[in-house]
Amino acid sequence: MTKYMIRRLLLFVPTFLLVSMGVFLALRIMPGDIATITVTGGNEPRTDIGREEAALRIKELRKLYGLDRPVHIQYADWLWGFVRGDMGETFRGGHSVAKDLRERFPTTLEMMTIAITISTVLSILIGVISAVYQDTWIDYLTRGGSLLAHAVPFFWVGTLVILFLVAFFDWIPPLDRAYLWEDPVRNLKQMILPAAVLSFFGAGSSVRLVRSAMLETLRQDYVRTARAKGLAENVVIVRHALRNALIPIVTVKGATLVGLISGSVIAETIFVVPGMGTLLIESINNREFILVQGLVMLLTIMVMVVNLGVDLTYAWLNPRITYK
Repeated sequence: MTKYMIRRLLLFVPTFLLVSMGVFLALRIMPGDIATITVTGGNEPRTDIGREEAALRIKELRKLYGLDRPVHIQYADWLWGFVRGDMGETFRGGHSVAKDLRERFPTTLEMMTIAITISTVLSILIGVISAVYQDTWIDYLTRGGSLLAHAVPFFWVGTLVILFLVAFFDWIPPLDRAYLWEDPVRNLKQMILPAAVLSFFGAGSSVRLVRSAMLETLRQDYVRTARAKGLAENVVIVRHALRNALIPIVTVKGATLVGLISGSVIAETIFVVPGMGTLLIESINNREFILVQGLVMLLTIMVMVVNLGVDLTYAWLNPRITYK
């Protein structure tokens, strides 16, 4: 297990380098840059300041921001700073990128944690009930609901929720946020709605997977033996069947968590949550390349850690699984 973890951690390095190079080059290829937008407000100089004056100002700003240097030099400087924990400063305002991420990261992490918790608990509970009451009206109802949840995009659900609350309760997303460590009750009231909508991602498919895994497990010989020994039905289901059925579920939940990382951008935008998702959209619109690079690389690291955690969870759920 230790050797496997070391190999996986070493694989983080080439993955990180490839993603960082791709993001860095993609942002430089995009039309327009921060210097042009700062001077002209767009890709073409304004007529009120004259083309020559605008071009001179753009040249000065590019030199100030270091954009006039070769791309590989810019990338090397940024990468060395990132490794040392210095992600640079924003072009506008000169804010520390690391500080901005530290302020936004807890909000996004909290929302994803609540979302994956709701999705996991509901999918396991509904999936087990559907399997235990196979081919009854309860099974048909849960299967139909899971198909509907799987087919409906969560961002569409979020939009409908906002419209419903505005139309009937005159409710709008709060612009000021209370942090968990400052006011836990108010914070949870603000976060539960976007997290619940975000939990739609993968919930439908998870229910159907839990159901099929439980049905297969309940037909195994060791489950029949446990029942023959006189164990209570809830003990047989929870202690003997559910744990063995969780292995394929972990795979789906790992992919769901990765999807939540990207889905948080949409959820935060819909509900005006000041997390990393809204910060990413703002940074792209303002051509804040340094901030976008830091955000994308932080999200990349989160995805790699989640994938590693899923693999290690396999071994915890099933000791027969070993990594060499």
